[in-house]
Amino acid sequence: MNSLTKNTTNTNPVYKISNKENKDKILKTCHALSSKERILILELIQEKPMTIKELSLALNMPISSVTLHTNILQEANLISIEYKPNKKGNIKLCSRAINSFEVIFENIDNNNNLRELVYEMPIGNFSNVDIEPPCGLAGIKSGLGNYDHVSSFYLPEKKDAELLWFSSGHITYLFPNQLNESNVIESLEFSLEICSETYYSRNDWPSDITFYINGIELLTWTSPGDFGGRRGKYSPEYWFINSTQYGILKTIKINLNGIYLDDILVNEKINLNTLEIQKYPYIEFKIGVKENAIHRGGINLFGKNFGDYPQAIVMKIYTQNIKGSYKE
Repeated sequence: MNSLTKNTTNTNPVYKISNKENKDKILKTCHALSSKERILILELIQEKPMTIKELSLALNMPISSVTLHTNILQEANLISIEYKPNKKGNIKLCSRAINSFEVIFENIDNNNNLRELVYEMPIGNFSNVDIEPPCGLAGIKSGLGNYDHVSSFYLPEKKDAELLWFSSGHITYLFPNQLNESNVIESLEFSLEICSETYYSRNDWPSDITFYINGIELLTWTSPGDFGGRRGKYSPEYWFINSTQYGILKTIKINLNGIYLDDILVNEKINLNTLEIQKYPYIEFKIGVKENAIHRGGINLFGKNFGDYPQAIVMKIYTQNIKGSYKE
């Protein structure tokens, strides 16, 4: 298919006006549509993508003005802009990004039905592990098992781990799914303290860490380092100061608009519907470093008694317009 005529549209967004995260998007979209010139640009690119120069000629408008208008449309995610090579360098090609969008005005009373379910999973309570050394586990008072032996991850005392680490592979946690089919999920969120892994510690040791839910790859985040040099706020006194001491608290949230990392939208192609949450009696959360990762720099996971944050892996489910009850 010719690249100039391919359909580049993404999933059509649905914005709930009661959702705080949606309000900025609604404002940007409405601002982008408040100009006659920008409406004309959207009309012109319905049939096929157009360059900035083509739009300038069609609108009898300076290229600088067209560029300003297209930047506003792009910021509102109404169009996409690609750079295509030509004889004189690169040209900007403008395409429509969506077919439509929807703003839902909900009854404010519906928010009274909003409910939050919270589960905190100890980091040693993993259901599956497929990892490579260096690796190990540590508890509040001492290390657990033999370091750099994967067999330590199968010891009964693994449940007491407050810090675990490995160089590559993945680790999986199964969270309970206490929702009935009649419960409407608003968003799903995971938060955890995490960083890279190397011998002792190194603050400039990047690692490409990938997250999955129910077997679906969500995103890859590059951890900047394996942090030591000062004691973590909750790290035990026995733990050597030059070893890994603390991580970074990361939050992954999924709603109908897509996937957010620390409240920044990073993937609109996967949303709650993609994950089919209510299909299983559990929610599978997997963390790993791929074999082909550019930065294969390992993982440290922190429990509530290690690192800088007094929590393990926390899952939150927000539901709205609940018609039934939760499973007991």
